[in-house]
Amino acid sequence: MVGDCTAAREIVIRRRNNNLQFIADTHRSYDALQYPLIFWKGQDGYCINIKQRDTVSGAETNKNVSSKDYYAYRLMIRRGLDNVILRCRELCQQFMVDMYAKIESERLRYLRYNQQKLRAEEYIHLRDAINNNADVAEIGNHVILPSSYVGSPRHMQEYIQDALTFVREYGRPCLFITFTCNPKWPEITSLLLPGQNAIHRHDITARVQTKLKSLISFITKSHVFGPTRCWMYSVEWQKRGLPHAHILVWFIDKIRPEEIDSIISAEIPDPSTDQLLFDIVTTNMIHGPCGTFNSSSPCMADGKCTKISLKILPMIRSQMSTDTQYIVEEILKMADNHLLKISSTQTLILTIVVVPYSPLLSKTYNAHINVEFCSSVKSIKYICNSNEAAWRIFGFPSNERDPAVVQLAIHLENARAQILWENHKDSMTDDILHQHRIRCHDLTITFSDEMYNEALIAIEDLCIVIANLPLSNFGMNSPNRTASDLMNTEMNRELQYSTVEMAAIVARNVPLMNEEQRTIYDRIMLAVSAGQDIGDGKVAIDETGYVKLPTDFCTIADSQDTLIEQIFPDVHTQYINHEWLAERAILAAKNVDVDNLNLKIQMLLPGNLVSYKSIDTVCDDSEAVNFPTEF
Repeated sequence: MVGDCTAAREIVIRRRNNNLQFIADTHRSYDALQYPLIFWKGQDGYCINIKQRDTVSGAETNKNVSSKDYYAYRLMIRRGLDNVILRCRELCQQFMVDMYAKIESERLRYLRYNQQKLRAEEYIHLRDAINNNADVAEIGNHVILPSSYVGSPRHMQEYIQDALTFVREYGRPCLFITFTCNPKWPEITSLLLPGQNAIHRHDITARVQTKLKSLISFITKSHVFGPTRCWMYSVEWQKRGLPHAHILVWFIDKIRPEEIDSIISAEIPDPSTDQLLFDIVTTNMIHGPCGTFNSSSPCMADGKCTKISLKILPMIRSQMSTDTQYIVEEILKMADNHLLKISSTQTLILTIVVVPYSPLLSKTYNAHINVEFCSSVKSIKYICNSNEAAWRIFGFPSNERDPAVVQLAIHLENARAQILWENHKDSMTDDILHQHRIRCHDLTITFSDEMYNEALIAIEDLCIVIANLPLSNFGMNSPNRTASDLMNTEMNRELQYSTVEMAAIVARNVPLMNEEQRTIYDRIMLAVSAGQDIGDGKVAIDETGYVKLPTDFCTIADSQDTLIEQIFPDVHTQYINHEWLAERAILAAKNVDVDNLNLKIQMLLPGNLVSYKSIDTVCDDSEAVNFPTEF
């Protein structure tokens, strides 16, 4: 943070004896002295010594309340209590920004004085200075912002790399969706106090996160556009303060060009057939007005609209009749204006100014939801940007993705190797321990050196398959292998060759064989071919090459319901009979089929279906630096 202003955020008051007193932003009187219109009684504000209370007993704990939690508490509305802060309009907005600056200052102070805990010495300062073309005389004492600090360069870089991981695994995204908060939602207008607009209550508009979660669930779980492979979003804010999210979605089945029109539309719907969609589109999805009607529009530059190209106007002219020819000519005279003014009281809107949308999403959420087909990976650049005070005070995530991307800090560049084995060998050996307990029918067996050695063998086998290198090359101890295990390792190594290169070598050398060599080669290839066709070449085959199974080998079920009825008859009465259940099982090749079968069997059981939710917390405080502050 070299060059940044490091002065404390404090205020200065003049006492009655004309002496000056500095009040730090962490002082309990700071809020009342800075905002006397809100805290006219001089109420105490935030200080670092406020203790947390146990949610069950109400007793104080040893942990202090953070500034983020304190001001999130102050911005909440409670039954029977009047929240004066939320009645102050622009002053409320200033208060939220000021308090969020206090929250960030508290976090930055922690990072400044805990650099050793954050392993800041591992960062190569000189290399960073060279890469940034910094003056050596101005390098100073750097304070490193780790990737756990949301918004820092390292955090943004990691998030971009996580996004590119999706691209590397699944290719370009399928849809790019922009979801903007609608200030006219009933959920917002019903909570406004008399005389207020949505712009005065960022604490309410920030709750668009609930709508965002609903939209993500609607797309990914309801599969309205097809099964979803992964997704990610980033939240930003308009100049007028409304939050909007950029969403990228990958589908299992890519959208084909002929399917785009069934998902995305850029036309004004016919009001005679769908009045609701017509009202939503004309209210939320129309670009403008701009041009000569509104020269101060954000899209205007040098007197022209930057969003609408003049190149498409000749195409419109060629498709219009003689009666409407004057309309296009009028457009050209109005300096690229794309709103066609027919009279002083009527305006005609062309479809070229309709923002692409999904009729299904627009009708479901009644908001500005721009849906576009992704033809490249450049849309990734929209997924990391600024933050907003109210959103961050409430602790809502500004970025999210699914599935999660886990970073393994095994080796850091130009630093000592970070070995995970000693700290996590029990977790890595847990499956082997479970196998030993089942094999010996003894649940009291604990970890042993033999089990750890088996885990190292399994890890080394993976290293040999992936990199063809043993564990000793990665700074870990090599496992103790038996003679037979060493032979298996050599056999696995021999099997790791390129079949394409081997086929080319064989093709070059077969013509060079003598008669005896060619006879042996043909016999070997014939035996290999027979073994590959069936497995061992002993099962009879017909002219089609398929294996014949006996007619009484199994009973064919035409549906999952029939299969369940045959395997679990009278399950609604026999489900309490554990021996009866242990004698039956249905195997499926895919997890999707397993989940469907389990759900159908559960629906046959008496009683109501109940879902239990849980929450995960960081148990080890030393691991907290590995997670973003919102966690």
